[in-house]
Amino acid sequence: MVQEISNVLYAKFGNRVNRRSGEDISSQVKRMKLAVEPQTINVALVWDTKGYDANIVYVINPDGGDQNPIKKRSLFYVAATRAKQFLAVYSSIPEQNAPIMQDALRAVQNLERQLI
Repeated sequence: MVQEISNVLYAKFGNRVNRRSGEDISSQVKRMKLAVEPQTINVALVWDTKGYDANIVYVINPDGGDQNPIKKRSLFYVAATRAKQFLAVYSSIPEQNAPIMQDALRAVQNLERQLI
């Protein structure tokens, strides 16, 4: 899935996407140590981003995969907390069937109440 996303982004943005042909994404992320360069898009797996952050983060299909629900929530938390300014979450599962999306929506609503 990550390789497919990388291919789509590379087709659209060309050399502004950090990837190497024939090298898997997690190896590349470790190699480049998530170097942040202006005008560059880094594509990575969640567990490879722990300890790093970015101004803009897109999380794709957080309810996908076959991990247990606790591990999914943990990985989603890691992914979501990488964002410094903007977080977008995309899921192919309808919201009512996606427990992680429901949890995230409740957390945002609670945060909004606290800020008001």
